[in-house]
Amino acid sequence: MLKRISFLRNSVYCNRVLETWHGMHCYGLIYKRCHSVTRNPSSAIWLQVLLSGQRDTSPGLYLFTDSDRYLINTGENTLRHLQATGLPTKGLDKILLTGSSINHIGGLTNTLLSISTQRRLSYECPINVHGPPSLEAFLQTIRKSFQYLSKFDFVKLNLIDEKTSWHEISNDENLRIFGCAINDEPSKGDNTIYPRLAISYAFKLHEPLRRVSLDAVREIGVPDDIFQKVVQECQMGNSISLPSGKVIMPSDIFLAPQRRQSFVVIDCPSKRVFRTLTQFNQTNFFNQDLKTHIDLIIHMTPYEIATTSEYKSWMKTFNSETKHVIMNNRIESNPPPTFFTFDKIYDKLNKDHSHVFPALKYSVMDTNVVDFLNFPDTVTTASPSLKYIFRPQRFEGFEENRLKSKVESLLKTIRDKENAKNFTSFETSNDFEVVFLGTGSRMSSVLRNTSGILLNLRDATSLLMDCGEGTYRQMCYHYGEDIDIILKQLRTVFVSHMHIDHHLGLVNILLQRKKIMGSSDYVRIIGPESLDLYLRYFEMLTGESLNFRFTQFWWVKRGVGKKEGRTFSRSLGLSALSVVPTKHSDYSHGLVVERNGWKIVYSADTRPCKQLIDTGQKATLLIHEATFEDQLLDRAKATNHCTVSEAIRCSELMKAEHTILTHFSSRHLFPCETARLPDRVNFAFDHMTVRQKDLSTLQRIMPSLEKTILQSQRGKRPRRKRN
Repeated sequence: MLKRISFLRNSVYCNRVLETWHGMHCYGLIYKRCHSVTRNPSSAIWLQVLLSGQRDTSPGLYLFTDSDRYLINTGENTLRHLQATGLPTKGLDKILLTGSSINHIGGLTNTLLSISTQRRLSYECPINVHGPPSLEAFLQTIRKSFQYLSKFDFVKLNLIDEKTSWHEISNDENLRIFGCAINDEPSKGDNTIYPRLAISYAFKLHEPLRRVSLDAVREIGVPDDIFQKVVQECQMGNSISLPSGKVIMPSDIFLAPQRRQSFVVIDCPSKRVFRTLTQFNQTNFFNQDLKTHIDLIIHMTPYEIATTSEYKSWMKTFNSETKHVIMNNRIESNPPPTFFTFDKIYDKLNKDHSHVFPALKYSVMDTNVVDFLNFPDTVTTASPSLKYIFRPQRFEGFEENRLKSKVESLLKTIRDKENAKNFTSFETSNDFEVVFLGTGSRMSSVLRNTSGILLNLRDATSLLMDCGEGTYRQMCYHYGEDIDIILKQLRTVFVSHMHIDHHLGLVNILLQRKKIMGSSDYVRIIGPESLDLYLRYFEMLTGESLNFRFTQFWWVKRGVGKKEGRTFSRSLGLSALSVVPTKHSDYSHGLVVERNGWKIVYSADTRPCKQLIDTGQKATLLIHEATFEDQLLDRAKATNHCTVSEAIRCSELMKAEHTILTHFSSRHLFPCETARLPDRVNFAFDHMTVRQKDLSTLQRIMPSLEKTILQSQRGKRPRRKRN
């Protein structure tokens, strides 16, 4: 018998049986989760500000319950903020978008990509995404743009059409959600193919399970052996008879029911939307239509509207006990530090090597700003991680913002450099400066943003090489109030290929630059043809002109349009600019730029590439990808990336004077020991700023960089490496 069991245990048949059983078991769990099986309302519910809506971020909220999670808007860097604040994406069931601009959907793709990785598609129910009709077309565009999102089996779209009254869009065991979509009609000349909607959401929390009064139970004399049965029957609203014959009603053993709670998220981007809101008989639209008292209202309202006397008067029409939170982009010009692990590392690097790691531009959100804006006492302004607790009800209200105290503590350790400028003092006309805005791959992490490298030249001009999600925020961190100057200097953007970790931040960069420059000046973009189509389609979906001129790779390679090519090369002050096909994906390319006295080569994503090595011979600086550690060579080959040793070998074959490695997988805390690095080969880190004259001394900094990063993670659970 034992031999037979042993045989079965080791047989292929047994393994298949176990796999089948496991699949059926998982399916049963998923079926229960996805098919409205009755569950009790959560005992813990709270709402947290994820993105505060400052200039560098978009308003975003995170709603937590015991069983489910909800996201309201997914602006750029949503996923990175979730990682930095420790908020789980596991159990994320619904994403609710209040609009379709880049402020609402800039981080949606990476968020969905992260969720799809976790859910293993076959074992999880779909995630529900609610938003305007243009959302479907946007996701179709992204699907064509990035191979990892070729399927959206895990996404269930729930499109909200224009309706100027509350209508139910979702109902689960925790809450009912209502939506209201107001048409914010496009301005004259817009070419949008979809109506521009501003969607507000109302959330009505279901009544929690009533608590048992132990005093009442003792007084009635419920026997201990049937206590649980009595409570269960009463919770279902049934009466039950005791052995003594006494009939117990639910009201006999339960405390008084708790007050029902609700909150509203209002997106009011324009005066037109505000006029429509005020035409709804004001509070009747909310209190009578929703038939409940409102505990909290979140106002995603621009500064110029929220501070008008009309808007303030409208806010006062609500119940005096209703709390208000205002989210807009005018409270502070510079972002507060929110990626604390990174910020502590960078502060140490800045103190030790300020010429390579310049001070970042931080500020602290002042929630007392409402005082001088003459808002009612019930109004506060959004700050990162501001939290409102709904349940347990005994703790209802705003939780002390621990993040603000952490920010203030961190800023005390940062030297006073408010007047410092992150501009290079060029000593010769041939100088250059390279700013590494993002040094990670695929998706951003707490320590590294996705790809983005800014090349600043002597003539107050700049070239951006790749532009992953969050690049604009990185620029705000780096330049602070001088960000407008940098955007004005930006002449050309090179996008190496159509993976979203290299282009997803481009739309926001173009929109932010247009706000400053208007339509008088455009940005030249060099990239694959599909990027041009993506940008044009985005313009049609949103009605927002991005103000760019596009040059496809083959124009540069074949010399087509030489006059135009010379024009934008001269605008950068370059003597030559060329693109080189690389071994990564369809139409992926590297970049080579030259000026009298120096040559810079950017590999982007690639396997070792002979054509790039030949074109880049004797480069002054080679910026090469090194996605994986050497022991993951098979994975590097499978994904068309390089290991550290392969990148170093490319540098040797190219005879590059200096090499900086970048594009590191988030699975590696540090790519490899710096002691293994040959002379003049270095690693990049976010916000590292390298001038031409610093190249020869850069290697002295590498041991300090390695030690600082590793010490910051000491004692933390290492990330499990996947094969």
